[in-house]
Amino acid sequence: MDKAQHPHPPDLWAVYKLFVQCDLTGAGGAAHAENLETLDSAFFPADALPPLSLPRNLPDQVRRVVALARDPHSAVSCD
Repeated sequence: MDKAQHPHPPDLWAVYKLFVQCDLTGAGGAAHAENLETLDSAFFPADALPPLSLPRNLPDQVRRVVALARDPHSAVSCD
């Protein structure tokens, strides 16, 4: 997604975002490792998202990629 094509807060840089569908493997996932990028990590239903970092991800974008992931016949979505 071209960040400039969505209602994100203004940014100085041109940013293109990729959402990649992955499969969880292993024994149920590892504990969140403290880092500078995220405060915590967890799984949430698409209709019950926690507050998002709006410069990074918008609720409509998350709902869109979840809908695409659930439809095995959907095409790649690009701006």
